[in-house]
Amino acid sequence: MKIYAARAIAADLSAKGSFYEAFEALRKFFPDYMAYRLVERSKRGMRDTSAKGGITKGSHYISGWKKISDFIEDGGDISILYVGKIALDDVEVIKKLLDEGVLRPPKYLPMQ
Repeated sequence: MKIYAARAIAADLSAKGSFYEAFEALRKFFPDYMAYRLVERSKRGMRDTSAKGGITKGSHYISGWKKISDFIEDGGDISILYVGKIALDDVEVIKKLLDEGVLRPPKYLPMQ
């Protein structure tokens, strides 16, 4: 989990500053090699890494994990998420379609 949180922080720092600024901020919490890799990942593809910006995908992973975690903690049935690629906002619609037989329940579920 720590690495996903670090990626989210690196994405935020990269969006707000240069490679160097993000690297220096992360060095306070991670070894140099890891701080470098985190910023490198969030700045990849940029021609000018001294500019603000970068890939923010890292922050989306952590927010997605948090949404799923909250869904489960609130009593949500995780098996419904294995129906296919759905948004949590669509769970009630998916439940209704399953009840009506329009959709089939997931064939494969992880071992619990």
